This record gives sequence, structure tokens and C-alpha cells, in this order.
Amino acid sequence: MVNAVDLKNKQFGRLTAIEATDKRLDNKVVWKCSCKCGNIVYVKSTSLTKGEKKSCGCLKDKSDEIRGKTFGFLTALEISDKRINGYFAWKCSCKCGNIVTVRVDKLLKGTKTDCGCVVKSNLPDLTGKTFGKLTALELVRHETTGLAVWKCQCSCGNIVYFNRKKLTSGQKISCGCHKEELKDITGKTYNKLTALEPTNEIKHGCRLWKCRCQCGNIAYASKLYLEKGLVKSCGCLKIKTEEIKGKIFGNLTAIEPTKERKDGCVIWKCICSCGNFAYVKSIDLLNGKAISCGCILVKKKTRMVDLTGQTFNRLTVICDSKKRTSYSGDVIWKCKCECGNIVYVRSNLLRTGKAGSCGCFKRDLFKVNSRKYMEKNCVENTNLNTISIKKPNKNNKIGIRGVIYEDKKNTYLAYIRFQKKTYRLGSFSTKEEAKQVRKEAEEHIFGTFLEWYYSRQKEEIKTEV
Repeated sequence: MVNAVDLKNKQFGRLTAIEATDKRLDNKVVWKCSCKCGNIVYVKSTSLTKGEKKSCGCLKDKSDEIRGKTFGFLTALEISDKRINGYFAWKCSCKCGNIVTVRVDKLLKGTKTDCGCVVKSNLPDLTGKTFGKLTALELVRHETTGLAVWKCQCSCGNIVYFNRKKLTSGQKISCGCHKEELKDITGKTYNKLTALEPTNEIKHGCRLWKCRCQCGNIAYASKLYLEKGLVKSCGCLKIKTEEIKGKIFGNLTAIEPTKERKDGCVIWKCICSCGNFAYVKSIDLLNGKAISCGCILVKKKTRMVDLTGQTFNRLTVICDSKKRTSYSGDVIWKCKCECGNIVYVRSNLLRTGKAGSCGCFKRDLFKVNSRKYMEKNCVENTNLNTISIKKPNKNNKIGIRGVIYEDKKNTYLAYIRFQKKTYRLGSFSTKEEAKQVRKEAEEHIFGTFLEWYYSRQKEEIKTEV
């Protein structure tokens, strides 16, 4: 094992290495370091030597640079213990005397230059003014957006927050209670429905009203749907009872309507030919979507074709495994492959030819193709395609074929592979030197081999002619 480089008491930016720890990160020694600001951090050795880590993170907040500096009306006093969205927060004093905590990036970018007093002084004073049912109390800064908004009290007692434009233009005149007053439709009749009282339930942005249908059922609908005639009854108006009662729909016979509703349709109690009871929507009965309690689907799933003894490519079906797929109900058959393995295959895969072996066919095919490739492209344990390619592999970080970077020695290693052997060409301080040595080795080894191979091919062609 190579001994770790001793970095004790060495300085890297604002960090000073104290001692090596037993921890490892990416097979590198992790050092305990002390920052100039007093913090203790743990950094891997290569991050220190390459200059990737220079501080505990205090360099990012530019502590020494902004302390005491003025940004608009704010003066940076000291860094606080808070972090806002991962940023350092600074304690700042405003010219008006207020103390605020501001993110360091907002100070540096100039997006925060005051505690809010400048915004208040530039806007017209609306304190005490009345806008409909709203009375402006004071100008405050919104907790989430940071924008200046007016705190208002509605005549009903609610406290709400709106910006100046919405108040002065008349867009907001209450906390929303005036809309509820306008929506009062108690006692009004819409077709077969009579509005009783509003509920606390909201659907599609509209409050639902509790309504009584002429048939006696209770239904819920919004004022918009009632006025536009989109809802006219509890569902009894859509289908007359006489049209369904006693009629047969497939294996189902409609007995009586229930008080339940689903999607505005009456739920009917039906009896199936198998004896089971089912509850179905009236529209599903009329459209033919519901024709049984589900027994027909079960019969379809259990119906199967016997494949015992049949052969599908290399597989021979032995017997039914008594297992079924959960989503389609397909039979899973126990099969024996020509190679002797036992596998379990779905019936549809066998009949369509998608499953023809236990997997041995693909392995055998791969071996045959590999053998053909070696016979065609390999000569004396050398792949002609590999030595002819000049481009580096995709996983090569250096970008030079046959050159790698050694982290421990901080050097570039040049190597070459030929006839299943690897030859080290040496370590170099720059990658240009390693690239030149590798190029010379390619010309000397690959070049002479290819010349010999192609000249031999020409001679064989002449002899055949």
C-alpha cells in the first residue's frame, strides 16, 4: 500500500491541515482541517492539493469583504447563525434605526437595500381610507413575497392583505363576504330542485348548495350549475323508473332504484343470472357497459387451451403450474428446455413464439457470433479493428488513447496493449509527452503488424489467382 502524503500543518488557502483521520473518500485520506474563521472541516487530500477546497465555506459569503460595508440604506454588522435557503444571513442596520437580517446574495446583488422604510415613504398613504367594506390599517411587507401590501380590516371583522392597485382600482372591496351575500338563493326553485342552504363544501371554485328534489331526494349543486340549467334534478329526471324496472340487460335484471347517486345517475339494485346481487348505474345498464355481476369476466379468465405435451422451439410443456397472472389471468405453464432446465412461461408467450427456450438459445447464438467475429477480425491474438481505431474510448477522461492520469503520483502514464499483453511506456509530467511516446509505440508496434498482415493478404490473393 502506498503511504499517504503528509500534509500536516500545511496551509491550503484558508485551511490548515491538522491531522489525518481513519476515514476514506474515493480511496483518498480525509484530513481534519482548521479554517481561519475557526470552523473545523474534513476534506480529502486531493481536494486540498488540487486547490478544489480552500475554506470551510466562509469564502462564499465574503465575510471579510462585506463587514461594515453599506448597501443602500443597510450597513452589514455581523454574520448571524441563521441560514436562508442555504445562504448566509447578515445582521444589518438600516438608516431609520431598524435591525434586519438579510441574505448575503441579496446584499451583493442589490435586491435588498432597506428594511422597508423606503417603500413606505414613496407610496401614497392609504391609512384610514375606506374601499367598499375594507378599511386600510397599515402598510406592511408580505411574509412570503416580500412585496409591500396593505393590511385591511373588513366590516365583517376579517383581516386581509391587498396591494395598493387592487384597492384603488376597486378590484377588492371586501374579504369576500359580499359575494356570499349576492349568492343567497335560499328557497328558489330550479326545475325540480329547491335550494335549501349553502354548505361549506367547494367544488370547482363554487360553493355547493343543499337542494331538495321533487322526488324527495337530497342533491348538492353549485349556484352556477343551477342557474345555467346544467343540474335539473337529483338524477331522476334523466331516466324514468318505468324504462328500467324489471328489464333484462345481459345477465342482469333490474329490481329497484336505490337512493344512492353516482355522477348524477341513479344506482339500481340488480340480480345476476348466477344469483349474485349487483349495484349498477342506470346509464351503464342502458349503454350495455354492465351485463353481469362480474362472473362473465371470471369465466373468460379461467377458460384455457390445454398445451400439455406440445413443443415450442426448445420448450416442451409438462403441465399446468396452477398459477395465473394477476392482471390478465393467463395460464403459467411448467416447461422443460432441451438443455434440461425447468422454466415457467405464460401461455401467450408460448403461442406467439416470444418464448422458445430457457435462455440457452441466446447464449448459444452469442457464442457462435463471437466465434465468427474472432475468425474474421482477429489474427495472432490481435484484434485488427481495435488497433486500427485512433479515437479514445468514451470512458477515457484524458482524451488520449493509451494515456491515463495517476492521482497519487500526479503524473500521466502511457501504455499499449498488444497480443493480450500490456506494456508500460513510462510516466510523464505532461500529457503531451505521454501522447508522443504512445504515438511512437503505435507506429512501431501496430504499424509494422498491419503492414505485415496486409502484405500477407495480397500474397494469398495472388496465389489463389
